[in-house]
Amino acid sequence: MKRASVEAVIFSAVVVTSLAFSPVYAAGKPHYFGGVPDVAAAAANNGTGVPLAEVRKDSPAEQAGLKSGDVVVQLGDTKVRTVDDLVQALRVAPRDQSVRVVYIREGQQNQTEARLIPRK
Repeated sequence: MKRASVEAVIFSAVVVTSLAFSPVYAAGKPHYFGGVPDVAAAAANNGTGVPLAEVRKDSPAEQAGLKSGDVVVQLGDTKVRTVDDLVQALRVAPRDQSVRVVYIREGQQNQTEARLIPRK
């Protein structure tokens, strides 16, 4: 069995330490929102928000008044340009608090509040 080089051990320690203190890693799973992103439309949107393909019944998104076709451009303090941005925003959203959701519907910018649910 080969021994790991000192550089490899140090690199591994740095990566593990940085992940442990990363707010995204520490936050764990994204909160449940209930808005299903239209991934293809989001990719074609050139970073101008994430369209929702579906809004699940009785979800935080539905309770906030969001509808299929709405384009989410901000969730909490995070600007949402891509699906990755939306996932990041859901990961770092505060627990058991409502967050502001800014969205575009029929060309008009709107905002609402959504109370996200922690995933189990």
